[in-house]
Amino acid sequence: MRRFVGVRLQDGTCRVYVEDDRDPSAPRRRLQSAKKLHANAPSGFEWGNASGAAAHLARALVAETMGDPEPSPRLYLTFKARWVSKMPRAGWALEEWEVRRAIDQIEEEFARRDREAPHAHEGAK
Repeated sequence: MRRFVGVRLQDGTCRVYVEDDRDPSAPRRRLQSAKKLHANAPSGFEWGNASGAAAHLARALVAETMGDPEPSPRLYLTFKARWVSKMPRAGWALEEWEVRRAIDQIEEEFARRDREAPHAHEGAK
């Protein structure tokens, strides 16, 4: 299973790596950032706050986990609010299954809301 590891360097720069424990000999690699979001987060990734750079990280984590380069903003912004903004500033590690579980919970919540939404307005007529 893969693991995501966030490291804050002495100069404050944030790096996020992907490690794969299925192949311990494989070198860890840097998490790829979305080119489209780079203008909103020119300094790269960030965590422990609700900044644009934190949204950039949330999008990259969700995209990497789902294998989808264009995850829904509703999904990754919710992931940012619930996970990325609360990560310890010094550094962190997340197992891929934890990210997947969070994504599944968020998607289930959205599906439930979407199913219930039409019924919410019936009493107002």
